[in-house]
Amino acid sequence: GANIGTYTLPLVPCLGQSAEAFAIEAVPGNAERIMASVLENRYDKVVVVPNAVGGPSDPPTITFNVNPLSKGASRRAPRAEGEAVPLAPVEVKLTTLDALAEREPGMKKV
Repeated sequence: GANIGTYTLPLVPCLGQSAEAFAIEAVPGNAERIMASVLENRYDKVVVVPNAVGGPSDPPTITFNVNPLSKGASRRAPRAEGEAVPLAPVEVKLTTLDALAEREPGMKKV
């Protein structure tokens, strides 16, 4: 996912006049951080998509296991046996790239 925008946000000033950046991030806290950075920097060319991406036959939501100490270490896989950090399960909406392209006209240029 886009995590907290480490790669997306520094590239925004390099976008052309008609270009947009899409930051797709499933972990809610990370998506909120990207949105806050986009607003603070007044980046109108960034579309934050707070979803996981999957296939058309996947369920509409998935369980994502969020690591409270390191949001970047969050994952779909459950906590491994012997793992010290407890993971918090969060239900996340799932979308497909096709659905994003339908809803976001700028995605059709990818």
